[in-house]
Amino acid sequence: EPKINHGDIIALHQCTLNDIQYGEIYAVVLDTIRTIKIPAGAGSDKLRFIPINTNDYDEQEFDKSRIINVFEVIGSISKFF
Repeated sequence: EPKINHGDIIALHQCTLNDIQYGEIYAVVLDTIRTIKIPAGAGSDKLRFIPINTNDYDEQEFDKSRIINVFEVIGSISKFF
């Protein structure tokens, strides 16, 4: 299931901007926020991020220079309690 729900526990693998595969899910740490989104190309100095929940959230675009860390989401566990 590619969807991650609020409260899920996720497994991450640290990577670099060069490792990003567009269309996969990543946890991204920027200078002001942390988010889990699907990156898409937007230009040489920017990345467009597509939310997993497109009904409630809009796409965002950030300068690559604002990105501090990138983690590939390699799995998740849903909490049932």
